Amino acid sequence: MVKKEYTREFIMLDKLIQLHILNPDGSTNIVASVNALLTEATIDRTSVPRNIMDISANLKLPVQTYNFTEIEKRLDVEEDYVLAGISALSDKITPVIMCRISSADAVLNFALAHELGHAVIHAQELMEGAFFLQIRNGHEVPVPITQQLPNGTIAAYGTAEQEVLAEMFAKELTMPEDILKNDYSDLGGKFDECANEIFIELLDKYNVTFRQLKFRLRELGLLKQWN
Repeated sequence: MVKKEYTREFIMLDKLIQLHILNPDGSTNIVASVNALLTEATIDRTSVPRNIMDISANLKLPVQTYNFTEIEKRLDVEEDYVLAGISALSDKITPVIMCRISSADAVLNFALAHELGHAVIHAQELMEGAFFLQIRNGHEVPVPITQQLPNGTIAAYGTAEQEVLAEMFAKELTMPEDILKNDYSDLGGKFDECANEIFIELLDKYNVTFRQLKFRLRELGLLKQWN
């Protein structure tokens, strides 16, 4: 993955707040927020895979890869868990995303998408001094509220609802529902004896992990019988 160079001009929090689109009832409209982000980043919303490092660069949102070992010790993170990402403010004014330097490409891309979700959906909270951590135990696991979420995720440093929203944002950003459903239909509309071949094709197209794709297909009602 080629790391893009950033200019000295960074995106401001008020711009991120504008990308957070709400439904009439005040809840987050995930699809509209993702599309607003792609428009701001001048990314074709019909194309996949989506390189989150490129999107962040287009937004002028700083992304840093980092060795979290010292932070994990300071936070007393359990031995079986691995800190994957942080979204916070730099110098109290500049939004910044940090992700683990040793992450595999697909894992890093999704972790960045999750943190980008926090940066957009929770920009107001960042402005008020909050920060968000994502801790994984070898799976795709977000985390201080040790609360189990529907996809096996554990939420922390933020409410469970905040982590769910960031995860929903990441899934829609990396595996957009409309495009994935069309691809599923084009591949025959069912998983049968060719399931492995279909999965490999989708994994390659979307640059996600097996577990991420499996959860996404299940929640969209496309994966019911194949395990």
